[in-house]
Amino acid sequence: MSNQDQHASAAGQACSNCRTPLLGPHCYHCGQPVKGLVRPLSGWLADLLDTALNWDGRLPRTLLPLLFRPGFLTREYLAGRRVRYVTPVRLFLVLAIALFLAVGLYGNLDVGGSGTSSGRALAPASGDRERVEALVAWLPEPAREQVLAEAMDPPPAPADVSAIQIGDWRDGDPVRISWLPEALNAQLQAALQRIADNARRINEDPGPFLRELLSAAPTTLFFMLPLFALVLKLVYLFKRRLYTEHLLVALHSHSFIALSLLLAMALSALAGLWPALPVLPGLLDGLAIALLVWIPVNLLITQKRVYGQGWPLTLVKYVFVGIVYQILLVVGLLLTVLLSLLLW
Repeated sequence: MSNQDQHASAAGQACSNCRTPLLGPHCYHCGQPVKGLVRPLSGWLADLLDTALNWDGRLPRTLLPLLFRPGFLTREYLAGRRVRYVTPVRLFLVLAIALFLAVGLYGNLDVGGSGTSSGRALAPASGDRERVEALVAWLPEPAREQVLAEAMDPPPAPADVSAIQIGDWRDGDPVRISWLPEALNAQLQAALQRIADNARRINEDPGPFLRELLSAAPTTLFFMLPLFALVLKLVYLFKRRLYTEHLLVALHSHSFIALSLLLAMALSALAGLWPALPVLPGLLDGLAIALLVWIPVNLLITQKRVYGQGWPLTLVKYVFVGIVYQILLVVGLLLTVLLSLLLW
């Protein structure tokens, strides 16, 4: 049922709670909605989609300009035309969560080195023996047999050097800061020991830690939004715009990046489904690459259209904002890794 039908059906009726005449789908006196819980399941599902995504025509009206019309949604919102589009916060949250779910499905998190659990180097297949013999045929007899034996039955691989080498803090001198109280030094020692223990667990099986880190990434990105808006505020200080206007630019920009990465991963995954076809995989991969190239171009055009400055000045500010944001992003990721090591 459309909004107009709801208004028409509600008009002329009285609120079941306070008996005030109804003028729409909600009572203007007590706020009770006309629709209650006792209704078909299809109505519940429709309301759920509408609450989560505003699936009443707003989603396609939002995603298409978000992808193909840089700065359009931000300027529409600033002009007061807001109700026809998905709200910026909801749009960002939905796309960010979808992106990190897709990354978890798309990427191979089984990186614990389970492919060769026996600890031996990968030996050639039995059918390769003839090719190996042909390659070493020029060697003298004793050397040829030795090389052939090692090639077809390689010795055990050397011990793996872990990516993170952290010793036991209890074995050496504890880290102690002279001007801190003894209780705080003890807490610091316990935190460092926990990081060391978790690092050894990661060396043995990094998969669970990577999943934990991936689950924390949306929170990190969410906290990066106000910092990015603050950088825009400082760069465009003399434009006398409100901080919330810069936050709106940050929300739409990050939503566009999430949508582009989602589509690029989907195209790449589709290309992998039909690798034997002559044209389609290359076309899909080309579209995925074009989407990735479109990201910085779109962000530059957005900055130009929203703030309305000339191209030379916009380009200089765009490069500066990009450098500062990359620094903040690296710091944020490092802090996320450190906190994950501490709390995991």
